[in-house]
Amino acid sequence: MIPTLEKLKAIAALRTGDIAEVPFAHLVLALAVNGHSAVLEMKRTPLEKQIVFDDGAPVDCVSNVATETLGRFMISLGKLTESEYHTVLNASIAKDVPFEELLVEHEIVSPTDLYKLLQQNLARKLLDGFSWASGTFRISHDLPQVGSPLRVRPAQLLVTGIARFASQRDVDESVSSMGEKKLALNPAPLFPLEEIRLTEEQHALTRALSTAKSVAELGASVASEAEELNRLLYPLLLLRIAIPEDELPAAAQEPAVLPKMELEASVATEELAVPFLKQVVPSKVELEEVVATSRDDLMRVYLSFRRRDPFDLFDLQENATLSVINAAWESFARKFAPWTFASDTTEALQEKAQEIFYAGARAYAELADAERRAMLIEKRRAAREKPKPITSASATPVPAAAPSSVSAPVLLDPEAQHRLGRQLAEAGRHREALSHFQFAAECDAQNGVYQAEVIYSRFQLMATTATQALGALKEVMRIDPKCGLAWFYAGKVHQTLGNTMEAEAYLDRGKNMMTLAKRGRR
Repeated sequence: MIPTLEKLKAIAALRTGDIAEVPFAHLVLALAVNGHSAVLEMKRTPLEKQIVFDDGAPVDCVSNVATETLGRFMISLGKLTESEYHTVLNASIAKDVPFEELLVEHEIVSPTDLYKLLQQNLARKLLDGFSWASGTFRISHDLPQVGSPLRVRPAQLLVTGIARFASQRDVDESVSSMGEKKLALNPAPLFPLEEIRLTEEQHALTRALSTAKSVAELGASVASEAEELNRLLYPLLLLRIAIPEDELPAAAQEPAVLPKMELEASVATEELAVPFLKQVVPSKVELEEVVATSRDDLMRVYLSFRRRDPFDLFDLQENATLSVINAAWESFARKFAPWTFASDTTEALQEKAQEIFYAGARAYAELADAERRAMLIEKRRAAREKPKPITSASATPVPAAAPSSVSAPVLLDPEAQHRLGRQLAEAGRHREALSHFQFAAECDAQNGVYQAEVIYSRFQLMATTATQALGALKEVMRIDPKCGLAWFYAGKVHQTLGNTMEAEAYLDRGKNMMTLAKRGRR
């Protein structure tokens, strides 16, 4: 259950497989450890998801679930109204401009806030993968051009995903595979510990592992119940932060230290770019007088520079002369010189400026070479003549019909299914409502409301016992702590058991949470 490095290498080499045999966590870890650039395609009828990895890190994810699109995600957070959504969406289709760029143009969000929202949206789509207990996968190395400005740390994704969505059975089986072995802190884990945000409880575990201990001894050290301990320990084992004592190296090793970022122009060594690189490096006095480009200006360019060609990056016409190109590059280089952002580390702006700066150097080298510039102009002409399809990320979601009639490529809409399920439940048609609730929950496993509806509907139909329903609702509360409906339904179940005090406590808390949630959406 805890894959070895050899096993991870074998997983990364797979082309197809079954998620029940190779879980999502192992797929992510295998691609990350081996540094693969690939597309991981996952299917579980009618759901589809494609995750793009660049050098082992997830950078993009597209699915056929409507609520995972950026617009619908922002609506759920109260960051976008339905009216604004349709206005921007229609403009995006009419102008053939990415949806997110128009959000900034319409001043609905700032570039900095948009970047944060894109990160949150990507994380949410990726975390859904940990809820997949079945389905098929395919790994393709026929990679599309990576235009995403995002990059998710795979180790952090695994720690978070396992904590929230890994099934307790898988967690328990994985930890129990250690048997009575004593575990210790690995001096050379798969990823540097400073790159991972562990919980306070996991930090306590790492401190306890400074001396070798069995799983039982660890539980006593951190005063944790078995199920909770296993969920904390499993990602540490998977990332080889904790390893069996007999696998420790003979001599203690110092953890690898990541090299500091150098501001040398190693990737911009084109002959024609080098002279300007020398010109734009300011002296110490000049550096003190540099006024940093605003955070939003930097983020505006960072969000789109990967999908812009050299002409677009410098905002130049195709007939621009060499002198105009030279001036554009010099202005660009001064504006996004990484050292300008050296004092701002809160959002790693210096690293982002460095990426933009190097992209500008490569763009200048291409434009300054007459032959390469002519080839680029011809490429742009051919692209203009080729019709561009609308992607699922920006397409208008088509409301899904009954679960049996929904099929890709129509975007699946769990919200529509939940609304229909509620109408049927209120009409007393609980069996029909259950099918719609189940479909919504299949599409969005992170939504506690959908899961709670399924559990309570099954309880009303006597498909589960009160004990089973309460246990399942408790798990929903763990995954989605803000789900007031789970607390409310737990109160309803306690009512049927005659547990008056428990029922009142759960019902009151559920009602309060739902009231607060409703106010927050206004």
